[in-house]
Amino acid sequence: MSGRRALHLLRRLAFTAALLAAALPALAAMGEKPEFGPNVAVGDKESAKKVLQRAIDLASDDPLIESGSKASFVSDETKKLRQIN
Repeated sequence: MSGRRALHLLRRLAFTAALLAAALPALAAMGEKPEFGPNVAVGDKESAKKVLQRAIDLASDDPLIESGSKASFVSDETKKLRQIN
């Protein structure tokens, strides 16, 4: 897997986790149980924070990702992490 592709997958994973963490309280307030399918794990803000931090850690340690792309990814994901608070 190329460095760019790995970076793209990490971004998608982090974005999806953060989006789910933000949407779940609204769905819960409506009293509906969300149906995302059997392959989706749903969590809270702490789970989203852990996923984003893990993505940052993995990207930082990945030798296949170019340094400029890596710095951009880490910066973007760190901003997302701060926005969850």
